[in-house]
Amino acid sequence: MKYRIAHVGAFDFENFGDLLFTDVLKKKLEERIEIGEIVYFAPKTCKMPGKNESVHSITKLEKMMEENPFDAIIVGGGDLVHMRKIRTYMPHISEDWVDYEVIYLWVVPSLVAQKYNIPLIWNAPGVPLDFSKEEAVAASWLCKNVDYISVRDQISKKTLSCVTDADRINVVPDTVLCIRDIILEDELIQIFRKLSLDMKKKEYIFFQGNKTLSDEDIKTCADMLFDLKNKTGYKVILQPIGYALGDIEVLEKVSNIYQNEFIFIRQKMNQYEILALIANAALYVGASLHGCITANSYGVKNIVYNYNRFSKVDGFVDLIGREDTRVYNSKDIIQAYDGLRDVCKEEMNEYIYQIERHFDRIAEIIKHRVKVKIEYISKDIAEYIFCASEKIVQLQKEIEAISVEKQGIILENKRIRKENTELWKYKKAYDEVVMSFSWRFMKPVRNILDSIKQRH
Repeated sequence: MKYRIAHVGAFDFENFGDLLFTDVLKKKLEERIEIGEIVYFAPKTCKMPGKNESVHSITKLEKMMEENPFDAIIVGGGDLVHMRKIRTYMPHISEDWVDYEVIYLWVVPSLVAQKYNIPLIWNAPGVPLDFSKEEAVAASWLCKNVDYISVRDQISKKTLSCVTDADRINVVPDTVLCIRDIILEDELIQIFRKLSLDMKKKEYIFFQGNKTLSDEDIKTCADMLFDLKNKTGYKVILQPIGYALGDIEVLEKVSNIYQNEFIFIRQKMNQYEILALIANAALYVGASLHGCITANSYGVKNIVYNYNRFSKVDGFVDLIGREDTRVYNSKDIIQAYDGLRDVCKEEMNEYIYQIERHFDRIAEIIKHRVKVKIEYISKDIAEYIFCASEKIVQLQKEIEAISVEKQGIILENKRIRKENTELWKYKKAYDEVVMSFSWRFMKPVRNILDSIKQRH
């Protein structure tokens, strides 16, 4: 039997690690079951960066399910399981910064899987943020509809265990760690040679940073790289990993501090070219988690600079027992390098074995259509969401009515404190609803919730 799979993730996002998840999942499933088609979903509709694959809006998942049913929905990886939007730059979609609705990537699949009774599988996503009391109620219900829950580190498990039974949560290393079995070193050497860069394999340092670095920290990073260059005799390349995360702007600043000392690669690289540059480096230094993960996969020494103290970085290095590769301050990079031990590929085998067993389990769930007992949305949650929906409409009408009535006063006179008090009261209530989980949760899936409510 050929299986049709919906794979959900940040596949519209021009970011190295998120795009590699598609290669890993496809290859590992094809080794176990016969795949007819994998259809990709993300918040935005586009062509997947670096690949000629269509990415569909996650809001179209139910419609596409009705037209041609999926055999399973797989969510992840990446830091997807939280209730926040982010602002990001997606030049292949818009010239402006856009709101990126990560929340849709796990909310919508849970609703669709529940309604159509198909397996829902988590492919080791991260859970980076705690849930508020309000969010936890909905998150708990959403998790009940997941047939196989896996997360990528112990920190994620601890966070998620506040909303679902910890015994249901499997910890699996970020699946990109097995990329060496999918894109072989010989292939990457060929890609590296085609780049025709003025450097030799294993004789350069790969450095990456993103927009979260302060100017002071950028200067310190540049100083550390200059010292490393002189200490090792290696060249230093400045290479973006997250084109959507402001890497280019930061690396430009690093380059300007020591002009003509570093090689700033301005040529746009796809994920496979970036992978080739990491795999053939003598040392990787950067803030990117997946830069660190791929360096470990191919046995490249690495220092991961966790400037923002992201839980995903701590979770990975703790999981593989390589705390010596992590620094929180850029001034510690040289000291970390002096104490850095080689990456032994055999040491990674244990973690890659866990990933292999993870995909065994996913394949079995798909083949045997293993589905947990459907947990219908509770009346309390449904009513709360629908009440919020009705309230927002009413508030909007009242705001508009008051605005029209007071428009003359507002435009002609700055003396609006008294007249605007009532408007502010409604506006504040309006904003609270708009920013609430319930309203964000409702927006992309209203039709699905309508059908669920009718059943009750």
